[in-house]
Amino acid sequence: MVQNQIPVSENSISLLIDMGFSRTQAVEALQKFKNNQEEALSYLLDQGTESYDPELKEAINQSLQTNFMESNVVSKDDENLSKAIEDSLKETSWSSPSYTFEPLNPEQRQRTEGVPVGLKYIDHASAFNSLLQSYFMVPKITQEILQFRLSASLLYQLESGSEGTKMKTSIKLIEQLRQLFAHMIKSNKKYADPSGVLNALVDDSGNQMELGDQKNAGFFNMNFISKIEEGFKTKFLLERGNDNQEINVSEGRRKESVSLTEEQLPEGIISQLFYGRQVYFLKSQDSDVFNSPGTFGQILLDLKDKNLYRAWDCAFNRDIQEYKPNENAYTNAHQEIWIDKLPGLLFFQIQRVQAGSLTKNSDAFQFPNSIYTDRFLLKNKELSLSLRERMLNLKKRVVLLEQSIEKFKKFNSNDLRLDVMLQQVAVFLGNQLNLTEIMETDENTGKEADRVEIDSGMLPEISQSKCFFEELAGNVQGMINDMEIQLDRHKKEIEAIFDINELKQHRYQLHSILMHEGSVEGGHYYAFIYDPEYSIWRKYNDVNVTEVKEYEVMAEAIGGHGSNSAYGLIYIDSNLIPNFPKGRLRSYSLNTPNEIPQDHYKSLVPDDLRREIDEENKKAYDEVIEYKLSLIIKAIQDLYTVRQTTAYAQYQSYLNQKNTRQESMKHELINFAVYLKIRYEEQLSRYFILDICVKECNPDYRSLSELDKTEPLWAKLNGQFKSVCKDLPFRFELTQSEKEKLNKEKTTFFTNYCDALICVYILENLIQEKFFDAFHGIAFHLSLGNDATTEYQKIPVDANKILVLRLTSNIFYEIAKGNINEAFYWANHTAFMTSLFITNDDIHYIQVLRRIEAAHRAIRETGNMTEKNNEDFGNLIQNLKIGQCDPTFNFEDLPKELEELKIVINSIDPYSWIEGWRKEEVATKFIEAINKLAKSKISTWQKLHEKLIRQRSCVADGEFREIDNKLISEQ
Repeated sequence: MVQNQIPVSENSISLLIDMGFSRTQAVEALQKFKNNQEEALSYLLDQGTESYDPELKEAINQSLQTNFMESNVVSKDDENLSKAIEDSLKETSWSSPSYTFEPLNPEQRQRTEGVPVGLKYIDHASAFNSLLQSYFMVPKITQEILQFRLSASLLYQLESGSEGTKMKTSIKLIEQLRQLFAHMIKSNKKYADPSGVLNALVDDSGNQMELGDQKNAGFFNMNFISKIEEGFKTKFLLERGNDNQEINVSEGRRKESVSLTEEQLPEGIISQLFYGRQVYFLKSQDSDVFNSPGTFGQILLDLKDKNLYRAWDCAFNRDIQEYKPNENAYTNAHQEIWIDKLPGLLFFQIQRVQAGSLTKNSDAFQFPNSIYTDRFLLKNKELSLSLRERMLNLKKRVVLLEQSIEKFKKFNSNDLRLDVMLQQVAVFLGNQLNLTEIMETDENTGKEADRVEIDSGMLPEISQSKCFFEELAGNVQGMINDMEIQLDRHKKEIEAIFDINELKQHRYQLHSILMHEGSVEGGHYYAFIYDPEYSIWRKYNDVNVTEVKEYEVMAEAIGGHGSNSAYGLIYIDSNLIPNFPKGRLRSYSLNTPNEIPQDHYKSLVPDDLRREIDEENKKAYDEVIEYKLSLIIKAIQDLYTVRQTTAYAQYQSYLNQKNTRQESMKHELINFAVYLKIRYEEQLSRYFILDICVKECNPDYRSLSELDKTEPLWAKLNGQFKSVCKDLPFRFELTQSEKEKLNKEKTTFFTNYCDALICVYILENLIQEKFFDAFHGIAFHLSLGNDATTEYQKIPVDANKILVLRLTSNIFYEIAKGNINEAFYWANHTAFMTSLFITNDDIHYIQVLRRIEAAHRAIRETGNMTEKNNEDFGNLIQNLKIGQCDPTFNFEDLPKELEELKIVINSIDPYSWIEGWRKEEVATKFIEAINKLAKSKISTWQKLHEKLIRQRSCVADGEFREIDNKLISEQ
C-alpha cells in the first residue's frame, strides 16, 4: 500500500535547494521529518556519500569544519582586546550550534546589487537570525553597536572571578555584534555569519544560552537585550575612571526576567529602546488600591482575543482569583497596568502555544500597520478608564444584541429564522384557501380515496390567521433588521471610541513580524521587515532576502490558514524612523574598496572594520573569479575531450573507408577538425578544436588565439589544464607559417562545404526534374567564380551539361505532340543554358547544337512549320553557333529555397564546430544526392554525358532517338 505523502512547504524546499541539495532530496527529507526543516537538514548532512554526490558531501564537510570556527576575524586594532577576552574565557566552554550551512558555490554567495545582506543558516538559530535582522534595521541600535569600542587595558581592570567573567562575556557579545553589523553593511556576500554572536551568547555560568523559539521568544529576547545592556553598562563604568579598583557591576545588572525594578533601569540607549516603565495597580475586595512601579520589555498577547488592541487591553486589565493579600486570607482582586514611560520599540509576543500544550494554534490574529499607545499611558488613565467603561458597556450591548439576533435567526435552536418560519405558515394557510376539498388517491391502485371536505365556515378564520402570520413575520423581520443596524452602530462606536486626538499622540509603526512555519515540535523561522525608506516589505529568510507585497505579508502573517503565522510583532516609535532622502539611509549597493560612504549606515562602519571587510570582499571576489575560471577550464576540458574523441573516431572511420571515394568526400565535409586530420595536420586539428572550445566556454566569447598572455585564463590553460587534459595540441601558440597554413586550409574547407550545399540543392532539383530551379542553382554557383578544381566545384558544371542534354529531349517530345511553339520554347532555353556556361568547343555544346538542328529538320519534315517557326529556329541556331543567345532567365528572381540557401551560406562561420556526421547535415545529404541521381530518371542523360566525355565525339542520332521515344512513351 502506498502511504499518503505529507505536503511540504515550498519555502523550506527553496531554502534547502539554495544550500546545494536537489529538489528530490529536499522533498524526501522534509516529508520524512514532517516539515521540520532543522531535522531535515541534519538528516541530509548526516547521510553517507552514497546518498548524494561525493563532491557535494566533501564540500559540505569542509564548510562545516570551517564554520564551526570563529567566522569573523577580529581587526588588527582590536587584537589586544580580543586576546584579553579570550584569555579570560579560556576555562569557559560551550558548544556551537549543531550545524551551519552556506551555499557551496562562491558565485551563489555573492550579493545582488540593491539587496540587503542575509544571515547564514545555523541549525536552530533561524529565530535568532530574525531578531538580529529586525534590530539591525533600527538605525539607533546599529549606530550604538558600531560605535562601541573598549580598550584592552580597561578590560583588564575587571575582577577575575565569576562576575568579571560575566562582564567580559557581555563585552565579547557586543564586539561580535559590532563585527556582524559591519559585515551586514559592507559585505558583498549574500549573507553574514552570526556564529560569533551565537558563540558569545552565554548565560551566567558561561554555558551556551538556549535559543528561543515561538514559546519563549520574549524571554530569550529579554535575556539577549540584558546581555547587551550589561556590556554597555560595564563600558560606562570602566570609562568613568575607577583607577586601581576592581570593577563589579553585578549589583546593577538586570535580572534575566521580563519584569525589573525601577532602580535597575538605567538611562542608556538600550534601556530607552527596549525597556519601558509601568505601574501596577492592584485592588482587592478587602484592601485599598496598591500600586507598584516596574519595567517591561515585552507584552504578552493572548491569541483568543483575536486582535492586538483587545489582547493588549486584556493583558493590562485582568481579574486575579485567590489573591493572597496576607498569609491568612485569600480574596479576589483586579489588576491594572499603566505605562509610565514608553520604550522606543514595543515587542509583542502572540501566545500561539499555551503552557503545557503540544499543539500550535494558527488561528487568525489581526494587527494594524500602526498603533497608538496613548490609551495605555498612566497620564491618560482617567480618560482611558472612562472610555473603557463606555466601551465595555457597548460591548455588553453588542453581546446582548448578538444573542437576541441569534435566537431570532436560529429559532428554538434550529437553523430556521423565525420570520421565515412565520412566513411559511402564512403561505401554507393561503394555499388552504384555494382548496375546497382534498382528494386522497391510493398510489398503488389509483382508485379515488375518501373525500375530505373543509367546512366553509372555517375559511374566514383561515384568512384572518393568514393575515396575522404575514403581519407577524414582517414585524419579526423588522425587529431583526433594527437589531442588526443597532449592532453595526455599536461596533463602529467601539472601533472609534479611542480614535480621538488626545489619544493619538504616540504613534508606533509596525517594524517587523516574526514568523514561524510548522508545528510546535519544530519548523522554520523567518521575518518580514518593513523598510520605510523604500516603502517596501522584505522577507528575511536566513541567507535569502526578497521583496514581498504588503498584502502577501499580511495574508501570511495574520494566520488562519496553513502552518505559517506571526508569533512576534515589533513596533517602532515613529519618531525613531529617520527621515532621509531615498537611498541616503541605506542604498544596499555593492561596496568598492576605499569608497566614500554614500549612505548613513556605511558611514557608521569604523575604519578598522571597513578595511577588514574590504579585504574580505576582495578575497571573495577573487574566489568568484577563481571559481568561474575553474568552471570555464572544466567546461573547456569536457568539451575538448568530447570533440577530440569524436573527431578522432570520424578520422578512423575515414581511414577504414578511404578507398571509397564517396565516403572520403563525406568525411572531408564533416567538419574542419576531421578535414585537417585527413590532410595530416594533426597539430592544427587539435589546435582548432581547443581554440573553438575556449571561445564557446569563455563568457566574452574570445578564442585561445585571442587571449592576452597575461590574463588568468591563459595561465590556467597553460598550467592546470595541461596537466589534466589529454591529446592537446603540442603548442598553444602557432607559428606564423602554421597560422598561414591554418587559414589556407580553412578557406579550402569552407569553399568545399558551401559548394557541397549548393550541389545538394542542384542535384535534388535535377532528380525532381525542376529544371529551372536546378539551373538557377548552377548559375548561382558558377557566378561565385570558383575554378572547377575540386569535385564539389565540378558537379555544377557537369549538372549543367546533363541538364541541357535532358532539355533537348523535351524539344523532341513537344515535336512529337505537335506543339511546335512549345518545342521552340525548350530549344530557346536549352540554347541559352548551353551558351552561358559551356564553351563552343565543348563536345556537349556541339551535341546540343546538332540536336537543335535536327529538331529544326524534324519540324520541317512534319509539314507543320510556319514561316515564323522557320525563322525563329534559324535565328536561334545561328546565335548558338556564335555563342550569343538571348537570355531567357531573370537571375535576380531566385527561387525561395535558393534565397534561403544563400542566407545559410552567408551565416556560416567557417571557424565553428559542425556536427557533420548527422543525417541532416550536408556531408550525408551530399552523398545521398549523388546516389539518388544515379537511380533517378535523369540518370539516362547522365550516362550520355559520361559517354560524351569518354568518346569525345557526338552520340549518334539513333541513340538519342531511342531515348526520346522512351520519354514520349512514358509520358
